[in-house]
Amino acid sequence: MVEFAIILPLLALLLMMAIDFGRVFFGWVGLQNAVRIGANFGATHPDADWTNPADPDRQDYVAQIEADAAAINCTLPDPLDVPSFPEGTDIGDASVVSLECDFSLLSAFLAPVLGGTTITLGAESTFPVRYGPFTGVAGGGEPPPAPLPTCRTVPDLDGLTVANARDAWTSAGFNAGTFYPAVGQDTEIVVVDSQLTNPASIPGDCREPNTTVTVDSDPPPTTPCAATEARVPQMAGLELQAAKAAWDLNGFTGTFSPAVVNSNKNKVVASQELTPTAAVVACAPKTTTATLTLGSAPPAPDCTVPNFIGSQTNGTQSTWQAAGFTTTVSYKSQNSHPYVINEQNKVSNSVIPCDSNLQVGP
Repeated sequence: MVEFAIILPLLALLLMMAIDFGRVFFGWVGLQNAVRIGANFGATHPDADWTNPADPDRQDYVAQIEADAAAINCTLPDPLDVPSFPEGTDIGDASVVSLECDFSLLSAFLAPVLGGTTITLGAESTFPVRYGPFTGVAGGGEPPPAPLPTCRTVPDLDGLTVANARDAWTSAGFNAGTFYPAVGQDTEIVVVDSQLTNPASIPGDCREPNTTVTVDSDPPPTTPCAATEARVPQMAGLELQAAKAAWDLNGFTGTFSPAVVNSNKNKVVASQELTPTAAVVACAPKTTTATLTLGSAPPAPDCTVPNFIGSQTNGTQSTWQAAGFTTTVSYKSQNSHPYVINEQNKVSNSVIPCDSNLQVGP
């Protein structure tokens, strides 16, 4: 008993030191993990406004660090240190996070030895920036692809009926609501004799999709066609399915070629040839045949790519569709949802066709 009483204080000291050593080691490992999370977050968000406490990316960064460090019994600085980019924020540059925290010991009687019951733990981690423009790249490889054109070719609306001119304008890829008059004159034989765009252009020029056009037109012909005749529509500039609708609406029963099928219905008519020959808006036998030459399909509308880096896969599809895209998002890791997205194959904020595909990965 005497020997036990003599050795008990030493055993208690060793036990308390072992417990505190384990707590300190656990806290240091947790702090290391927190700085790795922070550096990785900075590597995928180099363009965040890190000096602004209200920036959503900075708030997300703080929330992730505090959530990971909640159980390490170590008091983090307030405000929390943010990532630094000593070399810049281009791809390959370093995202560095350094954190220190104050750790409270249970062994109060160690204070004389350690100079207090609180010690400071520190950790630092570095990740390469993985989001942003490439700079300073030299050497082999193919040059990057040219950016997609964002302009549309202005069609020649002269000689079209107002209804057909409206269809030709949207078929060329211009936004809905940019044609004036927006409604009316759809069932009348009213022919466009001039067009004025804003900004100004002539047919064949390339203009932004939000360019507006205002057309002027001649009054409808005063002489009606005979009962066995119909008035020839201008089909050049229309999508094939719209051209067939105009042909049938005017009362023609002759052969219409090519037939409208799924593979060509959206292709634009380049020219029309009638047998027997007849001019646009002229009266021709209803049995007249039409042979059309097709061009390419009109360009798909453009949409702006959202930034998914750093976000969860939950809700990715709804965000993609909300941006106007018509495709389904694909995932590199099909069996591990949800996860944090660290890569996407389309550059955020770029303008691409709305029928483009997107793939994201962890």
